[in-house]
Amino acid sequence: MSAPRLILPSQLLVESLVLLDVAAESKKRVFEEISLAVENADGPNRGKVFSSLLDRERLGSTMIQRGVAIPHAKVDDLAAPIVAYLRAKEPFQYDGPEDRVKHLFVLLAPDKASDIHLKILSIMSRILSDGVFIEAADACADRRGMLRLIADWERRSLPPNILDGSAAAG
Repeated sequence: MSAPRLILPSQLLVESLVLLDVAAESKKRVFEEISLAVENADGPNRGKVFSSLLDRERLGSTMIQRGVAIPHAKVDDLAAPIVAYLRAKEPFQYDGPEDRVKHLFVLLAPDKASDIHLKILSIMSRILSDGVFIEAADACADRRGMLRLIADWERRSLPPNILDGSAAAG
């Protein structure tokens, strides 16, 4: 049996889950916005999404570098991974007073997920660690533009064997 094909963030991200210029006051408020958007996109109940994100965050911060974070969680009864992207209008306090975030990728994975979600997280981390991407994301005017920006980054920055599916995902 062959390994499952690696799924890229751009393949999971839908326009309704690209949230731009959100007036973010706190991490909890951002998780509420994301949870509502996921529910409105026919995803799981917002309460389940919110509590899953919060529970995962209690294990350790999902903030990475340069004002970016990748909140992620496994969610009961989720059939397939869900990706969201949020750009706050202004950086907001994520953890401590000096820990401010503006860009977030969010990954919700099925509770029984294989390690494919870890590979998706790895790609998200690479995208958000790229200063050129962050500059372009700050200038992006709309949701479709953000979807193109992410897909273009993947095509430009990932090895061909990942893009064509010949890399082992498992």
